[in-house]
Amino acid sequence: MKRFFERLSSMSLAVWLLAYLVLTCILATLIPQGLAAETYKATMPRLVAKLVTGTGFDHFFNSIAFLLPALLLFVNLSACTIKRFIKEIKKKRNRKHGPDILHLGLVLLIIGAVLSFSGYKQGSIMLSPGEKIALPDGAVLQLHEFRFERYDDGRPKDWTSLVSIEKNGQLIKDKYDLRVNHPLRYKDLTFYQVTYQEMLTLALLSPDGQKHLINQGEEHYFESEALFFMASSPEGDKAVLRISDNNGDRVERIAKGDRAGALISEGFDIVYQSGLEASSDPGYPMVLISLLLIALGSTWTFLQKLRKTQGD
Repeated sequence: MKRFFERLSSMSLAVWLLAYLVLTCILATLIPQGLAAETYKATMPRLVAKLVTGTGFDHFFNSIAFLLPALLLFVNLSACTIKRFIKEIKKKRNRKHGPDILHLGLVLLIIGAVLSFSGYKQGSIMLSPGEKIALPDGAVLQLHEFRFERYDDGRPKDWTSLVSIEKNGQLIKDKYDLRVNHPLRYKDLTFYQVTYQEMLTLALLSPDGQKHLINQGEEHYFESEALFFMASSPEGDKAVLRISDNNGDRVERIAKGDRAGALISEGFDIVYQSGLEASSDPGYPMVLISLLLIALGSTWTFLQKLRKTQGD
């Protein structure tokens, strides 16, 4: 048993496993993952395509060819860390725990990478000012305002979403400026400002003076009527609406000032929609801790060696 543990924690095994994982991971990044077998056959030489699909390189990071060596490396580093820590603890003086901390950081890095790979989730949504979206934990994210700035020559300069997060009536984030390279973090979610789009919007006024906005391609309900904004006319001065009421369906072209059922058209407007992306990475905290431990262990080891050199 002792001999088996010695081999399991050997440096040579770690070097071979690291070399294998580095080489295969580089190859896996060069080969598109998760495509249909027919796609590989159509885009690669026949022999290469057969090797890719036959060896599992088309889904390498889910294959035994990756998972087993990664598990062995994790066990190797764990055994090496335990073995070295016990050895250092038995010393009465001149203990060197820098490498122990470094090894622990590497072990946690592998765990964090596995958690990130297996649990990473990502999604995106387009929101107009005033719209809300429910988050997985029951909180609600609301877009209050979207600001789009341009340079003098018309080129896009910056776009910013003013958002809030509320849960159970309690305001958690109040009007946060979410913009490019300035994400919003909430629990295990990170929100990014990734894009925007211009929406052609039809403004309609009800008899009580309330304004109703309908984006192109959307349907709006008012009392017993349903108005679907189909398109704008080629001239750009009229909205093509499908109006559904008690008398059935009909398609009408509505200009500014015309009546659309019980509503009156106030013409077109351009509304910007904000494109947000949300991602959840359960391994992020552990990866961050592991990097701090690796940095601490490396620094400690360097200082101990420097002190020893100066002492000699």
